[in-house]
Amino acid sequence: MRAHTDMQERWNSAPAVYILGDSVAKMVAPNRRDRAGWGEELERLFADEVRVYNFSKKDWSILRAAEIFLPSVLNTLRRGDIVLIAYGHVDQQLHRHDRYVAPADFCHVLGRMARQVRDRGGVPVLVTQAARSGFYEDGTVIDATGGYADLVRETAAAHQVPVLDLHELTARLFRSIGPRETRLYFNWFNAGELPELPEGQIDTSNFNRAGCARIAAMMAEELKVQNLVDARWFQSPAPTPPSLPGRPEWDTAKIQAELARRAEVPGLPAEVTFQDPAPGAVVLPRRAFRGTAGRGVRHIVFFSDGRPLGETTVGPKGTWLWRLAYYWPHGRHTLTAVGLADKAATAPVELPLRVIASLGAPTVTHPLPGRSVPGTPVIAGTARNAPLVVILHHGRRIGEARVDDGGRWSFVPPDPWPAGHHTVRVVACHGMVVSPPTDWEIEVVDPLAPPEELPGADTLPVEFREWRPALRSDR
Repeated sequence: MRAHTDMQERWNSAPAVYILGDSVAKMVAPNRRDRAGWGEELERLFADEVRVYNFSKKDWSILRAAEIFLPSVLNTLRRGDIVLIAYGHVDQQLHRHDRYVAPADFCHVLGRMARQVRDRGGVPVLVTQAARSGFYEDGTVIDATGGYADLVRETAAAHQVPVLDLHELTARLFRSIGPRETRLYFNWFNAGELPELPEGQIDTSNFNRAGCARIAAMMAEELKVQNLVDARWFQSPAPTPPSLPGRPEWDTAKIQAELARRAEVPGLPAEVTFQDPAPGAVVLPRRAFRGTAGRGVRHIVFFSDGRPLGETTVGPKGTWLWRLAYYWPHGRHTLTAVGLADKAATAPVELPLRVIASLGAPTVTHPLPGRSVPGTPVIAGTARNAPLVVILHHGRRIGEARVDDGGRWSFVPPDPWPAGHHTVRVVACHGMVVSPPTDWEIEVVDPLAPPEELPGADTLPVEFREWRPALRSDR
């Protein structure tokens, strides 16, 4: 009886842990190796008495979570419970109208969520975005948070709530192990590497199960270091993490050795082709490449200017998928692929391409400076190397416009604007790569309207009764 009472007391005194986040923290089927969420792996580290409620959902912004999930958390929250609030991955996506949350709105909602949790006796912990698998050639980890990790830190400081800086923790880890090993923590698999992914997959935002286990272990340690969760509420010893799936990519020496071992055989009936992108395409620094290989080819090795870059495997359907472990430098390049069969190498195949490391600011050509426009102005301009421009008004996203093949775009606001001076901000987007903004002043005037009835209209000739302002084209 006493043992049961002790167990009940321990259960009642253990904190609950709530997780509010996106797909990086979301629960996934436990038998999946190719993807997971750090939330479910963090749950495995807690003692059995600690209840974990994971409200994370793929592609949900902080606005949707605050509206749908936060009330459920507040209704069941007990004093001392931990609430991990982890957003930013989705909210920063300016090119997605259904996801983007303006920085001011993001900070406001994040701060309000923290206050409401604290007012109910809970412990809000703001979590920055995990780093992505993105490197410069010198090994520097690229900050791809779009400034939203800084917004989380600033909001935490402003409201005096704890912050778990997951971005700094993961960036430090990735710097120490380098790009070739970092990719093993993500949903980055060559064709045929996993039976469940015969065509391969490259996702540099979401972790695989082994990666999530490593991330969760770092988060658990940080929760203990900050005295947010007592060490007694974690399992001891910690569960054994799963091994990393896949294999490290061959280094330069390995590529050269394999190529030398399989001397090129003229007329080998095994070809390597590039399917995507097209020759001469303009691509981003993190572009992935796809293609096919002839029967018997097991590996593809890649070169640029005679220098080995990397390699990949060929899947069961004769397809391959590859991406450079670090970002391509800006400029023109020629990517060369060579297929490796058991005892031979294919003739090299070349793909010219142009890499753009950044986008130039778009231009606005209409309306002209100093011109007055009606309440629903047409805004137009040009943009280079970007398929989309996004228009912001008072800091909020109000729409987007597609860029045609000639680099032109135009936009009409969905609702009329009041008379007065307005500043619009136009940003070019190529995926999550955004350009510097272009700000444009627009003066909106009240539209001209005819009077309800012209004096003496019944005495005017019929052709003048339909009154309208005179236009230059009428003269």
